[in-house]
Amino acid sequence: MVKTGASGRFSIEIGELAQTNYQLRLVAIHQGGQKSRFNYTYSVSADGPDLSPFDSSLPTDEIRQAFLSNDRDQLAAIVADVTARYPNSAIQRRAQHFYNLLRGPELIDLLTQPADVTRVDLTWAQWVSANTGWGPARRGSVPETGTLEVGGRFFTSGLYAHAPSSYVFNLGNHWKTFKSSYGIRDDNPGSVVFVVRGDGRELFRSALITDHRLRQLEVDVTGVQRLELIVEDGGNGNGGDWGIWIEPALER
Repeated sequence: MVKTGASGRFSIEIGELAQTNYQLRLVAIHQGGQKSRFNYTYSVSADGPDLSPFDSSLPTDEIRQAFLSNDRDQLAAIVADVTARYPNSAIQRRAQHFYNLLRGPELIDLLTQPADVTRVDLTWAQWVSANTGWGPARRGSVPETGTLEVGGRFFTSGLYAHAPSSYVFNLGNHWKTFKSSYGIRDDNPGSVVFVVRGDGRELFRSALITDHRLRQLEVDVTGVQRLELIVEDGGNGNGGDWGIWIEPALER
């Protein structure tokens, strides 16, 4: 185990390597006990190791730190750098996403959307109330690590919903269908149940979720005035219960 310095940097020693392919696997343990895993595949030739795979992956930590520190100027500089070096790449999209979050997205009023708007992302919709079992409610990110990740995939759309949590939206009887994926954030060993209520009536209840597989739901919300998205703990306390609503949307 290696501890990071004040700058967040660390060093490790790797012995002499044969000329073949390798994978470096790192596990980062955060102050809150959560873990993040990073896998880097690289090769060694007669000229030495090819470190280019690390070049495009390492900015991830800089992006996260700038976002969690609310350093908009630093994040803007990172966006410019990775856009120039890796245009249209996953790392460029990640940097741009977190910069947009710090800039502050314009929120959607569900009650005043024109009739020709047939779909809205609830990630960016105005809510009546929102609360979680650990930390503040968040759009498009989670505490500490920043990223919405379920099933090994990174998402820009989603609501952080550590159990017990509740997000309440006024629909005004303007919408017909609620769709969403859902799951426990990767590297968090929780157990949760996802629930959807419309005007106090239960419309959906998931089975007990203990893995990190992404699941989908579709619920009829015709006639519903108030929609509530709930994540309950699995009955054994809420430690590690990092539930996430992924790409929650309303359609009509």
